[in-house]
Amino acid sequence: KLKSTSMRFTAAITAALLCASVPQYASAKAIMGIDLGSFFMKVALVQRNSPLEIVTNLHSKRKTEQMVLFDQGSRFYGADASSLLGRKPQLTPSGMSVCLGRDENHPNVKVLESLHHPITPTFNETRKGLCFEVAKASYTPEELVAMVLNHAKEISGDFGEMPPPRDCVLTVPSFATQHERSALLDSAELANLNVLSLIEENTAAGLQYGMDRIDEEPINVMFYNMGATSTQVSIMTYLSYERKDSKYSKAKTVGGFEVKGKGWDSTLGGDIFSAVLVDYMVEEFNTALNKARGTTDKDVRSNLRAMTKLRIQANKVKQVLSANSDIPVYIDALFDDMPLSTHISRAKFEELSHDLLKRAVVPIQKALDSANMTLADINSIEMIGGGMRVPSLQAEVKKSMGDMTLGMHINSDESMALGAAFHGANVSTSFRVRHVGMADMNPFGIAIELQNLEEAKKKGIFGKIFGGNKGDKAKKAETKDDDEKDGEDEEEWSKNAVIFKPLARMGVTKTIAFSHDRDVHLSIDYSAVENNPYLPEGT
Repeated sequence: KLKSTSMRFTAAITAALLCASVPQYASAKAIMGIDLGSFFMKVALVQRNSPLEIVTNLHSKRKTEQMVLFDQGSRFYGADASSLLGRKPQLTPSGMSVCLGRDENHPNVKVLESLHHPITPTFNETRKGLCFEVAKASYTPEELVAMVLNHAKEISGDFGEMPPPRDCVLTVPSFATQHERSALLDSAELANLNVLSLIEENTAAGLQYGMDRIDEEPINVMFYNMGATSTQVSIMTYLSYERKDSKYSKAKTVGGFEVKGKGWDSTLGGDIFSAVLVDYMVEEFNTALNKARGTTDKDVRSNLRAMTKLRIQANKVKQVLSANSDIPVYIDALFDDMPLSTHISRAKFEELSHDLLKRAVVPIQKALDSANMTLADINSIEMIGGGMRVPSLQAEVKKSMGDMTLGMHINSDESMALGAAFHGANVSTSFRVRHVGMADMNPFGIAIELQNLEEAKKKGIFGKIFGGNKGDKAKKAETKDDDEKDGEDEEEWSKNAVIFKPLARMGVTKTIAFSHDRDVHLSIDYSAVENNPYLPEGT
């Protein structure tokens, strides 16, 4: 609500692109780069007089499971929770970050059910949002993610032999909307973290890839990132340019990159490949069980512990088949005192995942289309993310890229966290690091609408800020000059304008000036943009 001080006032509304949080400048001794991921968290740490490095946890592992075990009044994280997952699945929620800022009907939340998770979120009437029910207690996704982030602080403090650091940069997926980013920032606030910036996962990896690059001629690099629950593809152009550190210093050549295009499949990841192995083992086991018992209705799916053991085994099978052609599978007394005993070959796995492999290359074309490029414009491709280790996936991506050599020049698991930490060092006043130019883009169009306050039907002071298709459709009215509006009937006064088109460059600020003599209702919205093709389903 904008209050006027006289019969006529002029208000200027400055709308910044909120898809990347405005950097909060800090003067800290250490900064964390946290790649939260879907099921594994990686943390990088940059501190004074020390190199940029990955934090190892209490078990000397370089990545930490994103799960929390609630047992006998205590919380266990990472490997401590994972080691007891098979025995206490009903007490161990995981994949909480997938649910941030989303409701129970969101496609990314619904897909969790098909992944055979022991605890899936449900709608909580009191909170009016998603909650995980654990031992008669309800936890919101924000609370659970805050616990994981707090654990990241603790292991970073132990690793750096210092008090737990507060300043950090968090990664988000390319398709994260403002709702989801805001929910992540809420989690960080609960964990008492000072978020310097948000950076997209592929952009962070691209920053780590370009830290030491100074290319004389622009080159286009595609980053293919398959994580646990999603697949993201970004195209970045690397170049060099002249830059002065200060007004009177001598110009020097520095490297930089610009994100040109993005594509994704937000429901296809490595866990989906594991799920097809689970389904296959379930059918094999149920067939053997019913034959041995002389029944037709016994189903291992009815047992939570048994299904959790199958999920754990499926992940092991997938990892082993990445380097071997066959693996024996045996789980003693899986269900009803019946063991699971079978063999799974790489050929069988590829047969089961045939349709998924075809889906896996679709984001490549989407990224090319958004960048207005063809395969001939791409100079190289870099494979990142845990899912890229599947040989059949590599073969499918290589085939779709015209047999281009797949680059693996950066660490597929750690590059996002390292890039995030390096970005944090850039925005902090405590570190002086090599300058790398970076320009990201926002795939979603953003519109602004102004109405007389009483006509807004009590939507709130700022209405549905970044609302989606669930809200009322924004009224579409042409933006007219102030002089023309002054003479018109005030009952229908309304202004609507697209302030950022899809694929707009980040870091741009726009100002909209208007004159009006009444209180107004302001709505910043995704759905008011007529052509917003990249907006994820369920927003």
